[in-house]
Amino acid sequence: MSEAIPDRLLVDYRFAVVLFHKLVSPVPVPYLSDFRFQSISGLDVSRTLEGKYDYELLSSANKYRELTLSRGISTTISPLTIVQLSELSLWKRKLLETEILIAAVDDSWTPLYAWWVRRAFLQGWSWSELNGTQNGILIESMVYKYATAIPVPVGQVLPI
Repeated sequence: MSEAIPDRLLVDYRFAVVLFHKLVSPVPVPYLSDFRFQSISGLDVSRTLEGKYDYELLSSANKYRELTLSRGISTTISPLTIVQLSELSLWKRKLLETEILIAAVDDSWTPLYAWWVRRAFLQGWSWSELNGTQNGILIESMVYKYATAIPVPVGQVLPI
């Protein structure tokens, strides 16, 4: 008989992000992971309902949500930066679809919970204020528009 996983709240966690890019293949291929993200915002699962003839129906409107990944910039160029620079070369000509796996991990980098972000497209890339009078970390933020996020419990059997 397997040992039960202790129930605990997700506190004091870090993020691991794996991006699957369709740059060279119609099948998403994982090309990198990054553990330096400080903040991830915009994870959302929602739908639009519309009333028609006294019934509630799912709207056929395709609403994209906004996901922001923020991290400190280091002196080492990451694989993510290299891919984004190549994407910038196609910026005005082509949308590049990305699938994103986001995991909350503990101190030993064990995944605790995850989200699968589907049909994401890089919308913008920005940097915090450049101010030589402050002793802060330079932060870069990547904003993606995405179709849906799917919560994925890790290491647990879902009750059916």
